[in-house]
Amino acid sequence: MDIDAVLNEAFSIYGRFFARLVVIAGAVFLALNLATALLRELGDSGGFTGFVLGLTSAFVALLGTFWLQAALVEATVDLRDGRADTPIPELFRKARAHLVPAILAGLLAGIGIFAGLVLLVVPGLYLLTMWAVIIPVIVLEGVAVGAAFSRSRALVRGNGWQVFGVLLILVLAAVVGTAIVSGLFTLALPDFVGRWLGSAVANAVVLPFFAIAVTVMYLRLRDLEPTQGT
Repeated sequence: MDIDAVLNEAFSIYGRFFARLVVIAGAVFLALNLATALLRELGDSGGFTGFVLGLTSAFVALLGTFWLQAALVEATVDLRDGRADTPIPELFRKARAHLVPAILAGLLAGIGIFAGLVLLVVPGLYLLTMWAVIIPVIVLEGVAVGAAFSRSRALVRGNGWQVFGVLLILVLAAVVGTAIVSGLFTLALPDFVGRWLGSAVANAVVLPFFAIAVTVMYLRLRDLEPTQGT
């Protein structure tokens, strides 16, 4: 797998359909960030009510983020031919069918990667690489949670360093982009509004490119199967 080819295709899709992608992600994050911020504010009082509201805030954030990510996988496939053929509501409808396994797989992968990073760092980076395309696998192949891990590992095998390279570039770009965008809003607007809009806009700009690049990487790894096997 060619790192430059993955990033170039991802950037081409992102640049050509920037407005559409930011509208998709921005609408979700504006609502999501406002809801979670309000729930956190209400939950600051502590006690059982605060605990319940905190859990509700975490659940809302989790649900919205994974639903959006799954919709962006569908959007990438739709936009890859240079045309936006699928209406935005249809993208979310198609993604909804895979929402539960995507959340479960994402949580399990996150726990495993975090544990690996805390213990020895290298195992965490290895798992991050091997499980890099779990969400596209679930959304586009419809496999179960357990099978998604082995399927992702099979696709990545033989291209681990290239996959890790793409992920490293994406993470660095996401960190820098998020810091710049959210920082500008925080400086220009009052505390709550600045944090709310800054976080929403930063995520709306950054997450689509990340999701597109991972989906393109999955599609290219899948295309290599006939010559490399699984």
